[in-house]
Amino acid sequence: MSNQLKIENETAAFAIFEEASIAHAKATAEVDCKTANAAHKKKAQVAAFLKERNQAQLLPIFLIHPDVGVRITAAARLISVMETEAVRVFETASTGSGIQRLNAEMVLSEWRKGTLRF
Repeated sequence: MSNQLKIENETAAFAIFEEASIAHAKATAEVDCKTANAAHKKKAQVAAFLKERNQAQLLPIFLIHPDVGVRITAAARLISVMETEAVRVFETASTGSGIQRLNAEMVLSEWRKGTLRF
């Protein structure tokens, strides 16, 4: 049985990205590693799908999503090409609470050190 998603088009990719980002954030907060890992794999497959089709530039719409997990995921995928906007998302999230605050702080710290590659 393959774990490879069947992504039909960009619209489907964005729906999967949104759903997986929300699921990943929720599972991470609940320390549900199995669900978090499965959601992360979906996000990675969508990112690869969009990159192969030169459509990753369409992700900025998620930088203003109401869910912080979706914003952080999009910002992580975009930080190397839209640094100012992505950093702003992480800075805002780092003033929040819970695991998303910590995630945002860690990404910012490592990005500023130059240790992250997306």
